[in-house]
Amino acid sequence: MTIKNRFTASIGLGLFLISALAASAPAASAADEPIKPPRPLKIDDLFALKEVYDPQLSPDGAWVAYTVTATDLAKESSDTDIWMVPAAGGDPVRVTSSPKSESRPRFSPDGKWLAFLSAREGKRTQVWLLPRSGGEAVKLTDFKTGVSDVVWSPDSKRLALVMKDADPDGAGSGDDEEGDAPAAGVEKSKTPKPIVVRRLQFKRDGAGYLDERRRHIHIFDIAGKTAMPLTSGPFDDSSPVWSPDGRRVAFVSNRTLPDADASQDKNIYVVEAKAGSVPRAVVASPGEDDSPAWSPDGRWLLYVQGCDPKDMWYGSNHLALVPEGGGTPRPLTASIDRNAYAPVFSPDGLYAYFLLEDGGVQPLCRVSVNGGPVERVAGTDREVQAFAISGKGPIVILEATTGRPAEISALGADGTLTRLSHVNDGVLKGIKLGEVRRYKATSKDGTPVDAFLTLPPDYKEGTKLPAILRIHGGPTSQFTTGFDFEWHILAAQGYAVITSNPRGSTGYGTAFSRAIFADWGNKDFEDVMAAVDGAVAMGIADPDRLGVGGWSYGGIQTDYVITKTDRFKAAISGASMANMLAGYGTDHYQYEYETELGLPWRNRDLWLKLSSSFFDVEKITTPVLYMCGALDMNVPLLNTEQLYQAVRRIGKVRTELVIYPDQWHGIGTPSYQKDRYERYIAWYDSFLKPKGALTGERGPEATSLLGKALYPAVAPADRKKTQEDDLAKATAEFVKNPDSADAILRLGLRTTDLGRYREAIDIYSRGISKHPGDARLLRYRGHRYITVREFDKAISDLSRAAALLKGKPDIPDTDGSGGAAVQGASAKPTNTLRFSVWYHLGLARFLKGDFTAALQAYRECLMAAKGNDESLVSVSDWLFMTLRRLGRKDEAAKVLDVVRPDMKISENMVYLNRLLMYKGTYAPEDLLRTGGSDVDLATYGFGVGNFYLMNGEKDKARTIFERVMKGPAWQAFGYIAAEAELARMK
Repeated sequence: MTIKNRFTASIGLGLFLISALAASAPAASAADEPIKPPRPLKIDDLFALKEVYDPQLSPDGAWVAYTVTATDLAKESSDTDIWMVPAAGGDPVRVTSSPKSESRPRFSPDGKWLAFLSAREGKRTQVWLLPRSGGEAVKLTDFKTGVSDVVWSPDSKRLALVMKDADPDGAGSGDDEEGDAPAAGVEKSKTPKPIVVRRLQFKRDGAGYLDERRRHIHIFDIAGKTAMPLTSGPFDDSSPVWSPDGRRVAFVSNRTLPDADASQDKNIYVVEAKAGSVPRAVVASPGEDDSPAWSPDGRWLLYVQGCDPKDMWYGSNHLALVPEGGGTPRPLTASIDRNAYAPVFSPDGLYAYFLLEDGGVQPLCRVSVNGGPVERVAGTDREVQAFAISGKGPIVILEATTGRPAEISALGADGTLTRLSHVNDGVLKGIKLGEVRRYKATSKDGTPVDAFLTLPPDYKEGTKLPAILRIHGGPTSQFTTGFDFEWHILAAQGYAVITSNPRGSTGYGTAFSRAIFADWGNKDFEDVMAAVDGAVAMGIADPDRLGVGGWSYGGIQTDYVITKTDRFKAAISGASMANMLAGYGTDHYQYEYETELGLPWRNRDLWLKLSSSFFDVEKITTPVLYMCGALDMNVPLLNTEQLYQAVRRIGKVRTELVIYPDQWHGIGTPSYQKDRYERYIAWYDSFLKPKGALTGERGPEATSLLGKALYPAVAPADRKKTQEDDLAKATAEFVKNPDSADAILRLGLRTTDLGRYREAIDIYSRGISKHPGDARLLRYRGHRYITVREFDKAISDLSRAAALLKGKPDIPDTDGSGGAAVQGASAKPTNTLRFSVWYHLGLARFLKGDFTAALQAYRECLMAAKGNDESLVSVSDWLFMTLRRLGRKDEAAKVLDVVRPDMKISENMVYLNRLLMYKGTYAPEDLLRTGGSDVDLATYGFGVGNFYLMNGEKDKARTIFERVMKGPAWQAFGYIAAEAELARMK
């Protein structure tokens, strides 16, 4: 079964690329283990769950062979093995267990053999045979190119194989186990040859650049181990099926001349299974015909008839019958206007069984070969992904529900389903998933829209939740009642997850899908917004805490959404494109662009119209995270880079770009899959979770000790411009000298000036990884850990810095407020590095309430002040307060002996004035009337509050501390200290 789509998200392996989930072999019994209550889904469960795929019935109908794919996060790999289970039910049997994957299990018609494909020896995928009577699998073929498909002849003596032509210049090169392109991260032993491009269709995602080699069908004689090419030419051939008498092979090919790349006119061909035979077309309609199947008597071919080429992927295909010798096709399902897939005849030849995309579900259906109504046989409430029929035994289907990944079930005569596989039951037993509800929304023009709402586990009715709109790829695909890991992992974080099938989706007919033809981001925008409005109207989605996102066309639609509305507080745009002109010739859609949009130099206005999300980029008010695979040829990285560059240059909202190395359109490396979900959650949490995240152009930088989200203040335009210019200079210097500790330090400081404390911490962290012995980087990261209220991390960094400085000459330090970051800069620092390290270490300990440890740090700090009045007053202030907290009043009074009004102070007047207040020179009210910057007011406020607190006037102290909390300078030490006191008072 193949789903037609364009820009569809894919995560990793096989059919579960779109849903991002894999299924697995049965878990060991946990009967002897203590029963634990179910827990919410976790990201790591993605790798505990396994993918079940490709069910195949044995000729006697007694056994079902299937594959199970397991992913190993630690090894960054996956492994697919073949299993079998009795069709009547029973324990499964593992058939293969090699470290390399095995796929496409196929029973021989005589029941004696099981063939499969594997690259378990070497890089190229070959055919292996496993005797059903017992014994080890043996390697049957050893071609210089890989085998991608294997089909038994009716007499079990021959195989039809699909292989790509070997490279005539490559000395045995050919397909490897990953396809045509080199595996990610694999180093080549020789310098690769230059890539020479001649084809119109010259690239394909997952394959790379395409050469003149094509895929053709070969006949392999098992006894003689000889192969004969059956097809040839500058065409790709696929889907071979033998006639019941074994004399002919039907297959699919686009053999349009003079250039097959200029169309997608695939047709059904039949060729005699002997050397020198010339294929003849039995179907030559202009659409994309596919999936031929022979009638049991060999007189008819059942196939999928493609839609009108002018409808492209927006049109519905249908099933048709055609005489084996050619003739007028007889349509079977055209009247229902839905995509049909994977047709086969019933054993008696009276019915055609197939899968149907139908309004958010995907059932198994059948229709009489004489015409008539379509019957839905199984799966009207779920997603049937594959099925198998034999002349004996039950029909078996691979089916998934919203609460369970795909498993194999047997279909009874009465329509009941009996589970045969239980691959993921053990994992799911310990997990509690939220409910998935279906609902109808009404778009702006009255069009009904199917939607899904996934809720957190234990959701309480009447509770409003932060909500995330996730948009599917394609655009021609559909969300279904199958299992979607992404829905559930986001719901497990406390979100209501809104998904829908807007116009452009399949499953609702040609007119519904074609409604967005050459008109992206218009009707489909209205439809997804209607789904959001429906969830809001239910009282579930909080309209003030909405996020949006998607991958591929879901990312493209996200770009349209955030330029058309400011309702969303966070967006994630994955593998997207806004400037359509940038896509032409850089992705693999040359035919589709010309069909839908025309050539860009001939139809410029339409191309520019559809690029509105790029040219309207200044309208974006939503913080947006951009992501893409570095090797993506479906929606190439340059599109995402262009969007990020524009949003970052404008600088109005927070934005980040994440690039996954060596990844195609689908992110396949397990650690990158995990990273992507972690980033999804972190980004949405930053803007949708905290109270007060309803405004502000960036997410919260910290959470206060009182539980309040703290956002960076927006500086006046002139000051912000200066700060941004300074950051640009620091960035340019860093780009030139990325390994320079000085450049890293300056970049961190200039980032801090703009209130980007978390970003600065990341910068310092990267610097520390390169320069672990540089105390300056630890000093500044420790400082910013204090800012974001992570005191233990601050203490760790500053303690390490102090140890590094022990016994070394002291050097000047910056104050971090626009002065020099390192020696040699224009502004002269007022403190030394040793002083600053001990000063901030004392502060971190003070804020934690560890006054004894703070005292030790401040005494070291006092020694480093060395008569510098600026340093002396700042450390004396905190030393005085620390001694008073420890009840050492007399020692504290001695600290004030050195304090004089005529001290040479320029930067630390607030500290001098606080000390003079403690000494009695000023009254507390004098300091509160002094004025100054927001930071000064916070510093004075804490000093006055502390004065009252240490003199036993706790209520007055609380009032002053609460006044400080109303100010904006949450990064000031006085603010943090007042916050800490209020937290202790609770």
